[in-house]
Amino acid sequence: MSVEDQGAPLGVRWGEHMSVGVAELDADHENIIIALNELVAAHDRHLGRDAIDALFGQLMQVVLSHFAREERAMADCDYDGLAYHASEHRRIHERLLEIQEHELHAEEATVRAEVREFLTNWLYGHVLVDDFAYRGCFNSQRDVVDEAIAAASAG
Repeated sequence: MSVEDQGAPLGVRWGEHMSVGVAELDADHENIIIALNELVAAHDRHLGRDAIDALFGQLMQVVLSHFAREERAMADCDYDGLAYHASEHRRIHERLLEIQEHELHAEEATVRAEVREFLTNWLYGHVLVDDFAYRGCFNSQRDVVDEAIAAASAG
């Protein structure tokens, strides 16, 4: 069952209001939201450990690839906020690993609510605040950004 069939169980859907102005990064953000909604839907439907683990693995792959592309573009543009942004990526990655290790299969309502709250806050806080901060820099150096994203995507 797709996210469209389930609605958006996390309560978040990608929209143009989330655009950072770089098609590849916008697609990453949309794919992260889709992966998160699919993970939450699978958890809500009690699809089982293997299905949830597979969806979480897909989420991690999308997230880490996105972080690499974004950080490469920031570095190549000499973006002033790179150190902070990279530290936020590390913090998010560490929290996702904690969720995977300790909370992903929890049945307790409070734990599940805390995980949902983190995921929602991450999406809105990180994309709509932290990522929006680089839009001016990226838009003024589109050729550099496009080359950096292509290079990071290639390997």
